[in-house]
Amino acid sequence: MPSAAVQKGDIFVPLRRQRSVLVIQGSSRAPARRRPEVKADDAIQEPYGLCWDTGRGGLWLSDKLASRIRFYRDGNLTEETFSLTTEFLNEPCGLDYHAHNGLLVGCYGACSSSLMPGGVYSLDSSGSWKTRTPKGFNSRVTKCVWLPNNCFAYVTTDDCVLRICSADNSVIAATSPARYEIPSPSGSLKDLHFRCVQSLLYSKTLGRLLVGDSSFGSIFSINLEDLTYSILLGRPRFSSVGELPELVAGIPQKDAWLGSIVSMFEIGSDIYWINGDLGLCFGLDQRGRVSQVSSFKQFIGDDIVPPVTVAIAQ
Repeated sequence: MPSAAVQKGDIFVPLRRQRSVLVIQGSSRAPARRRPEVKADDAIQEPYGLCWDTGRGGLWLSDKLASRIRFYRDGNLTEETFSLTTEFLNEPCGLDYHAHNGLLVGCYGACSSSLMPGGVYSLDSSGSWKTRTPKGFNSRVTKCVWLPNNCFAYVTTDDCVLRICSADNSVIAATSPARYEIPSPSGSLKDLHFRCVQSLLYSKTLGRLLVGDSSFGSIFSINLEDLTYSILLGRPRFSSVGELPELVAGIPQKDAWLGSIVSMFEIGSDIYWINGDLGLCFGLDQRGRVSQVSSFKQFIGDDIVPPVTVAIAQ
């Protein structure tokens, strides 16, 4: 395991089958795999989501099958500082952190029991938990993200609907349920539908919520003020089984089908996304130029990158 200190800009990617974490070093964009250390009797079962806690100065990791979240203060994953589990943390997946709002956790819920549904929860700096989904919520959540003004968004997996929750916990179904139809390039958010959302990102640079749909192979940009949308990257279409996106000089074309968009993140004013089929990380700068940032296919092998939440050291 590399012992070099984590630096600002380092990117962490969970590898579920290998039960390890991939680190793309911010200075050189060179990947290296690190296996999180835990007590011998408390092995990590399925690392799923990650996020960097600027307040505590460390890394949160959601262990889906163990139904717990873990925290590593050193960021090198050499020592687990503490782990948390409660009766409602049923298969935690997506994580997001906000300096004032705290930690946001999206839970898938136990498949074997209807009495253990999924949901969205938050953990503040004092260690208090708060249920964020409505009473009687009976769906599954893998992705969630903080929005401005103590709001947040999440996607329910059974119907692939984007739901937006305000500070008073009122929730709206912002998009239509999934259907087998190509969406329009732009329009009212209520007319938009998704099929396979694997990544959510609120871009501070753009002031937009970005949604990556791996079925349509596109990144959608959502204006939260007037509830409209447009396509930031990609051309929505249906793909064939096993189809890979076409690259020109190692770079996908902005108006072409992008394939699987398993994670998105922002560093400075640039937007990045990870293609799980190719094992490649691409970037979009402010001038609209797309570039290939890093390749980590050799670290994945036959392990297809799942819909994950990456973390960036701050």
